[in-house]
Amino acid sequence: VSGFEMNPAYPILADPSAKARLFATDAQNEKDYLDFMYEIQAASDALASYVSVSSICVVLFVIRVLKNLDFQARMGLVTRTLAAAMSDLCHFAFLFFIVFFGYAMVGHLLFGHQFEWMKDPGVSCVFLFFQLVAFDPTQFWIEMTHAAPEWAFHLYLWSFLLIVFFILFNVLLAILIDAYAGIKAEIPEDAPGFGDEMASVISARVADLCMPADRRVSDKRFKELLEAHKNGLPSTDVLRDALVTSTAPPEPICLPGGISVDAHVLRSLIKEKEEDAHAKERRRSSIRVYSALDDIQQDEQQQSVVWDGEEEEMINDVVQRYSKLSMVDSEKLEQDTLSILQVEHLKRELAMYRCAQRLHDTMGHIEESIDRLALEHLPPEERTVPQDFGAVQANAQAGPASMKAPDRVRGIVRVTVVEARHLPSMDVLRSVDPYCLVFLTERIGESTTGEVTFRTEEKKAERHPVWNADFELPIMRNSTALTVALFDKDNISKDDLIGCVHVPLTDLEEWKHTDEWFPILNPNMSHRRIKRSEVHLKITRLPDASEASVRQESNLPNIIEDAAGEGSRASGGGLFD
Repeated sequence: VSGFEMNPAYPILADPSAKARLFATDAQNEKDYLDFMYEIQAASDALASYVSVSSICVVLFVIRVLKNLDFQARMGLVTRTLAAAMSDLCHFAFLFFIVFFGYAMVGHLLFGHQFEWMKDPGVSCVFLFFQLVAFDPTQFWIEMTHAAPEWAFHLYLWSFLLIVFFILFNVLLAILIDAYAGIKAEIPEDAPGFGDEMASVISARVADLCMPADRRVSDKRFKELLEAHKNGLPSTDVLRDALVTSTAPPEPICLPGGISVDAHVLRSLIKEKEEDAHAKERRRSSIRVYSALDDIQQDEQQQSVVWDGEEEEMINDVVQRYSKLSMVDSEKLEQDTLSILQVEHLKRELAMYRCAQRLHDTMGHIEESIDRLALEHLPPEERTVPQDFGAVQANAQAGPASMKAPDRVRGIVRVTVVEARHLPSMDVLRSVDPYCLVFLTERIGESTTGEVTFRTEEKKAERHPVWNADFELPIMRNSTALTVALFDKDNISKDDLIGCVHVPLTDLEEWKHTDEWFPILNPNMSHRRIKRSEVHLKITRLPDASEASVRQESNLPNIIEDAAGEGSRASGGGLFD
């Protein structure tokens, strides 16, 4: 600016009164004028830059003031709220940029060929931001409705307002309010405000000015005394580092397998090498005798060894050198420890499995020996078919009665699977191809199904199949319920379970005929799909043949005593007619 010079006039025209060549110029004056305009433009640009930088400095000053007010509990709410919500604000800004720039690009594609404010994506972003802050339909409504179909304009406008203004802006407010509520909850209720602290500062200043120096030490004087006392002393960080270095033990030496050797263990190893054979043997015997000592007592006994300064320094130096070389990441150390524990657990499981295997083989040999002795020494009428060890154990738990007749048939169940109705569709392209499995369910712990299982024929694409299939199932000792399982035949994958029907044997009376529709149950299927599904069964429970014969003999009337009146029942009332 100091070197800037301006002439009183710049006569560019060579002859303003000329009748021809009215715009003929003087080259030197024209050059001086253009240089003047260039200098004016540069000065204007410099002034604009200066004003912009000054404005930025003012904004940074305001931010700095807000940051400096963080010491005050209530005045620092703004900065602490922004700091607490910074992570969420960054994620929100990224999401907002994606949505906002997407709408700017769509607006440029739809309306940019006719609407000036959307001629390129940058201008479109500026326009959408201004409309977001101060919505004014008069600036765009007519132009945008002519530039694109009306339905596209309305879809673009109202979706932008809904997503950006009503949803994203409210999410931004929710993030700030949530962070503000969390910071606000951390402030004590009795925390002083800015006015209270300013009043205390002013009162302290007034007291410094009014009270004599021998009765009051001002804050400024007290600060000078503390700084004078602090001169020559190390800083707090240096003192803390020195204290930690001098008192904290060195890091242990980490060996493969999760083994760590610290200075205490290293002292014990060196001390053990220095002992003679007699002392070593005596120490081992003492360890065996006093193996029940508490860990704290053992540490105290081991720490009672006195070392001189040179030996202590030597041990610490060894531990520090090798601990740096063997330093292991904490995550890797945890993985190694977990691997060791898994290997130890696997060893224990293998040992237990091997012991169980040997025990099972031993019990099998004992069982065979007992069976041979029984077949050799017992009378023929008391001999039974030998059972395996598992059956013997189950019979022993069931009681003496089951030991006598473990495998005896205890009756027969006659089942007729008549039909089913309202079966659900199990496949997408076709209905259902049902078939049934009929068996007796045994007790939990034995096996899921009994020894005998029957299957009906498969009905192709039939939701109301009719089978009329008759079966007879022997009732064994462990049989508890009659089960009819319905499956859907699938040629590509495994068959799908439609559902099951369970009829407890305790609900079936002997010789009583049951003819009912039973609901099909499947807990893994929606109740809406299977609530109407049923199967029609006819069930009759018959006793064992020996029990039936005993019952028949006990129920036969005495024909000799009452031949006239009751004899007819003997011929027509048999159990097996």
